Amino acid sequence: MSRHQSLAVVLRRWPYSESSLVVHALTPDLGLVPMLAKGVHKMKSGHLGVLDTFALVNLTYGSHADREMHTVYRAELVDRFSRLSDHVDNLAAAALLGELAELAAPLGLPSQKVFVHLVESFQELAAGTALPCFLVRRLQESLAHLGLQPDFAPLSEKANKTPGWWFSVVSGRMLAAGEPRPDGPSYWLQPEDLRMLASPPPQSAKPSQAELRKASDCLTILADFLGYHLERPPRALTALLKASPTATTTR
Repeated sequence: MSRHQSLAVVLRRWPYSESSLVVHALTPDLGLVPMLAKGVHKMKSGHLGVLDTFALVNLTYGSHADREMHTVYRAELVDRFSRLSDHVDNLAAAALLGELAELAAPLGLPSQKVFVHLVESFQELAAGTALPCFLVRRLQESLAHLGLQPDFAPLSEKANKTPGWWFSVVSGRMLAAGEPRPDGPSYWLQPEDLRMLASPPPQSAKPSQAELRKASDCLTILADFLGYHLERPPRALTALLKASPTATTTR
């Protein structure tokens, strides 16, 4: 029997019996790990309220070589990120990033970058941040972990003098200035769109209303790209788009 001790983020959980849970946890060393937490709802287990969704926990777990699901032996709460629940949009953002992390972390393989990115994202959300700007930055980082990062790089040294470019959702790149609108879903991007995509305001900044509107536009573009290229768009994506203003960027 192999036994491991590791930090983990609880991504999903569902009942297995009256007192037990099946948990999908993200770990830095073994990526996504399915686990069975026996008797966690019993008062004497010591795990009551520890294995909450999105909680950062310290786990001791293990399994026999012929079993796919690990067994949780000990769980200690490190951080519940309780401020995530202050607003439903924060929970939807956490759910979206959690779904993308689950896709980017293969079973049993090291996923240090994905793990650290998710923990830092939850910390930033819990501390308070401008959600559209936060998501523009964090979504692009998540797409990079999936190998799906769109190319928003300026196409020439004269980028600041160019009125705009077509961005193709299908190819994930900007067309050269003057090229006709591509087939399929596409957006007309102006220099200010690229500036927001390249450098959204950091957590410490208080963005202006104009920046928030531009970030919402860019978020819609990223969401369309994400929805097109994933076999099954994340469930939390729809909720976030409903809460975000419709993009004014030409589509």
